[in-house]
Amino acid sequence: MKPPTFLALTADLDGSRELEPEARRSLQGHITKLVQENMTKLVQGQAHLLAHRGGLRAGPELVGGDEVQALFLLPSAGNSDAAPLRQSAEIVMRLILGLAAGAAQFPTHRVRFTFGMGIGSLSTLDPSRPLGMIERIGTLDGPCFHRAQRALAEAKKDGLFLATRGFPPAGGGDPGWPDANQVVAGVFNPLGALITGWTSTQADTVLRTSKDLRLQTPAAHLQTPAAKLQHDVPRTEVAAERGVTAPNITKALQAASYRSFQSGMIAATAVLAWKIRQARES
Repeated sequence: MKPPTFLALTADLDGSRELEPEARRSLQGHITKLVQENMTKLVQGQAHLLAHRGGLRAGPELVGGDEVQALFLLPSAGNSDAAPLRQSAEIVMRLILGLAAGAAQFPTHRVRFTFGMGIGSLSTLDPSRPLGMIERIGTLDGPCFHRAQRALAEAKKDGLFLATRGFPPAGGGDPGWPDANQVVAGVFNPLGALITGWTSTQADTVLRTSKDLRLQTPAAHLQTPAAKLQHDVPRTEVAAERGVTAPNITKALQAASYRSFQSGMIAATAVLAWKIRQARES
C-alpha cells in the first residue's frame, strides 16, 4: 500500500528581528492571535476532508517566535471524488493567503511572510492516531518538512513569496513541460506581490470582505452553507464594522486590486488541486 502523502508548510516572518523589543512583542502578539484564529477556522471547515482521510494534521503553530508551520494529510489516492482534492487545496490556499494578509494588516511596521511548501512522506506520525486530532509540530519530522525548509530557503534567496519542493514532474517527465514546483509557485507569487503592496487598511478590508479569508464570520452568515470561492461579505456590513461608508470600502478594495486577487485565489486553488492529485497518484 502506498504510504500517505503530506503537504508541509513553513512560513518565516521577514523583518521582525530588526524591530525594537516593544514593537516585536506587539507583532508577536498579533501573529499569535492570527495563527490561533486561522487554526480554528481550518479545523471547523474540514469535516468533509476527514471523511476522506485528509485535512490538517498539525499546526498551524508559531515556532521560535518568527516561523509558522502546518502539516496537511492529502486525501487517499484510491478516492475518485474530486471534492476532497479541491477542499485540500482550498484550506492550504486560505492559510497561506490568510497569514500573508494578516501580516500586512499589522498597523505600525511593514512585515511579510515568505513561504516554503514541501510534498512527501512523514517519518514520525503514528498512523493509529485518530483523524481530526491535531498533533504538535515539534513531534513530527520527515521528507515533507525537509523539502518545505529547502523551498523556504530558495524563496528567501530569490526574493519570492513562495517556493515549493516535491511535486512530481508534469507530462510524464517530458522536458518540454514546465517544472511542477515552478507552476505551483507561479500562481501564488503574483498574489504575494499584491499583498505586499497593500496598506494595513487595505489588508484589513480584504480580510473582512472575503468569506474565504475572513476569520470571524458575521452572525447573519453562520447558518449558511460554506461559501464557494468569490463570495463576499456585503460592503454595508464591512463598512459598519470599520465605522466608514460602503463607498469607502469599495475604494479600499479597488486600491487593493481585490477582483484580481479573487481571480488569483481561484487559479491558485485549481492549480494546487491539480498538482495535489498528481502528487498523491505518483
